[in-house]
Order: sequence, then C-alpha cells, then structure tokens
Amino acid sequence: MSSGPPNSLRTALPRLNDRMSAVENIARIEALKDEFAHTITLVELGEGTCGTFAFDLWNDADYALVALKFNVFAGKQFFAWVATRLEPILSPEPGALVMYWCGSEPMHVGLITAGDTLDQARVRSKWGLMPIYDHGLFEVSIDYGDDPQFFRLPDADGIKKLFLEFAESLVGIMTLDLLLHGPMDIMQLTLDEFLAAPPSATAAPSLLDFYSAIATPFAGEVGPLIRTLSNGYALHEVRGQPWDVLLLDNGSIVGAYVGELLAVDDAYQRKGFTVPLVLAAVDRRPLPRSRKLVAGGRAALTKAWRVAHGFAKNPWP
Repeated sequence: MSSGPPNSLRTALPRLNDRMSAVENIARIEALKDEFAHTITLVELGEGTCGTFAFDLWNDADYALVALKFNVFAGKQFFAWVATRLEPILSPEPGALVMYWCGSEPMHVGLITAGDTLDQARVRSKWGLMPIYDHGLFEVSIDYGDDPQFFRLPDADGIKKLFLEFAESLVGIMTLDLLLHGPMDIMQLTLDEFLAAPPSATAAPSLLDFYSAIATPFAGEVGPLIRTLSNGYALHEVRGQPWDVLLLDNGSIVGAYVGELLAVDDAYQRKGFTVPLVLAAVDRRPLPRSRKLVAGGRAALTKAWRVAHGFAKNPWP
C-alpha cells in the first residue's frame, strides 16, 4: 500500500539509527518544512516509545513491572503478535491503530486522529524515543516501510489484557501472576476462594503412573530444601520452579505438587502427605485464576485449607 509524499522527504526525515537529542530532532523536522512543505507538527515531547504511546501503556504500573523484570516490551515482537489478534480494517478511521510494515516486519505504530482515506488520514505517533508528532500517513521515516495496515483497538483494559497475554506467552502464567499479584495468603482466603473452582468445574480422574510422570522426569530437578519432616522426609523446590514442590523420602521422590498436579506414590498414600505439599506450595505461588479439580484434588486442597485455618489437625506439623 504505497502512496504519500516522495521518498526524498521520507529519506530526509530522521532515520532510526540517527543519534540526536529531542531538540535536534525537532529542529531537523522544522528545517525540512521549507524544502518539502510537509505538515508534520510537534505535539509534545512525551514519554516511552511508539508502542507505549499508541497502546496507552506508558504510564501503566503493570506494564512497567513486566518490562523491568522480564524485558518484555510493547515493541516489534508485540506488534507482530497483536496484529493477529486485533480486528483489521481496510482503510483508516479516527481512533484506529496504524501499523507500518517493512516487508514482514512491523516497524512503527500510531493512532489515526482524522481522515478516512490514505491521503486525508492524520496520524499521531511517537517517533521512537523522540517526540510525539502529528503527521500525514506517509510523513514518516522511510525506515518504517511502505505498508501501513489498520486495526480497530479495544478499550484500555482490552489492550492491557492483550499485552499481559503476550507477556504470559513468553514467561509463563505462574511467573507473570507472581510478579503482578504475589503469592497467595491462604489465611486471607475463604475455602471457595482457595479452591477457585465451582463444584461444577470437576475434571474426570486420569490414570497416572507416578514414576513415569513424576519420579523419573524430576529426578534431576530437585531444588533447594524447603523444610524437613520427620522420619527422613523432606520438601524441596523444583529447580527453577520455586512454586512447585517435591516430597522426598531419603532422597527419592515420592510426592509432588507441580502446576495443578498433586500426586503421591501409591506406597505413600493415606499418610497425609498432600497437606505439607499444598501448604509448602501456596506460599510460593499466586492464587490460580481458575482450577478444574478431580474429586480427590478437591478433597486434598480442602483438607490443607482446613489445617491452615486450624479446623483440622496437621498430620505433619
């Protein structure tokens, strides 16, 4: 979709690799006005990048946390990901997102502020770390490519939800929720809140071979000690996954709470081991957004909650 001013203006505009201050950037664009009669006007210096401006994330606390902790940004990788999830439209319209592509790579984003044709469209965008400008659709650096594509944007909550889904796809749901919400406090949760699953959300039980599913794959993944129990038992983190817990009997894995899988080897059943497994894990993981529980899992979580609240005796104090 090529149109707009001749490439001479687009080539003369500041390039992505140009090193300059905001003041120099403004001066360069102003100086080009006599030569090219462009309509680019300064809006404000602004903060953040083109992505945080267009997606209104520049002042969002959760965005800042994710970016700082995980180096996950509203940049080109996010642009490509979100382009498959937004509603595409054929022509510009006020309030829409414009995403500039160079070949298969998204390079820049902005907001359509006026106009419904390529020639009439006005865009407001932040040029990298430089200021925010109001400009014609093609009054941008040639580095941004010749293929503007248009999308309808959801509301602010919808945009933030998309960004967090993107971050989750990179770092995992447990890691992301721990950062944003912290570990759950079982003492502040009702039983229903802790279970996070209505009675109707019951999964069918599945056959599990403990050694092939847990003991063998996790044999080399035993992490730091959490606490010792009596009789040679001990609880350990899974290496690299501190929210997951392994139960060891003199060095051998005999139980685990990994993700939402809570399992104890058959020879160690009916000894109350699910209680210490659950209670060790809840201090290390966020409250799940939802669960689908088998009957045995619901019973085990309920017992752990009752022990934590003093309504039942702790089998492994």
